[in-house]
Amino acid sequence: MMRFFIHTPTAMLGMLMGDDRGFSEDPDDEYRMVLFWDTATGQVSFTVAASHTSPQYFSDYMKARFGRRDLPSRMLKADDIELNARSSDTLGGNNVLNTRGSSSAGLKLGLHGVNSSFPLFAVDNDISISTNRSSVSVSRRGDAYPDMEVVQYPRNGGPKVIARDRMDNEHGLDSAPLKIPFPPINTSNINRSWNDGRCAGGCR
Repeated sequence: MMRFFIHTPTAMLGMLMGDDRGFSEDPDDEYRMVLFWDTATGQVSFTVAASHTSPQYFSDYMKARFGRRDLPSRMLKADDIELNARSSDTLGGNNVLNTRGSSSAGLKLGLHGVNSSFPLFAVDNDISISTNRSSVSVSRRGDAYPDMEVVQYPRNGGPKVIARDRMDNEHGLDSAPLKIPFPPINTSNINRSWNDGRCAGGCR
C-alpha cells in the first residue's frame, strides 16, 4: 500500500480539512490518495478521497454589516481519474494515473492528483515500487507534498513499513504549478528513495 495523506488539521491555506494524523499501518486510516498493489495477482487499485471544506465562521459585525453567514463544512466528491492521460488534464479537474513500464516485478507510475475545490494545485509525483523475495524498494520524485507512507502486508506476519516521507512544508505550496526554489518557502522538487524502511537517498 502506498498512501498519501495530510498530517495537519487543515490544508490549502486553511480552506480544506486535512487528515490530522501521524503515520499509520492501519489500511483503513484517512488518506487523500491510496494505491494498493496485490503482488500475488498483479491487481492494482488507485483511489482519490473526497475533499472536505473547512467550516467558516464570521463575527457578529461581519454578519450585520455585510450579511455574511457561517458556512458548515462540506464534502466535495472526488474528481474523475483518467488513465494514461496528460498531466495537464488536472487543470480541467481530473486526477491522472500514468503507467510507465510496470511489470510483475514492479510498478512505475505517474500520479497527478487534485483536490475537488481548486484544481490549479496538483500533486505531481513519479513513483516506483520494486520487489523481490527479500526486499522492497520505493522511490518518489516530484512534489514534496503531501505526506507519504508505504506499507507491506505479508500473507504471514504483521505490517511492514517500507517508506515514510513527511511533507517538506505545511503551507501546501509545493503542489503549486510554479516552483519557488529558495527560503523561506522553497518548493523545489524532491528525489527520494527507500529500501525496506530505510532511506536510500535524498531523504531529509
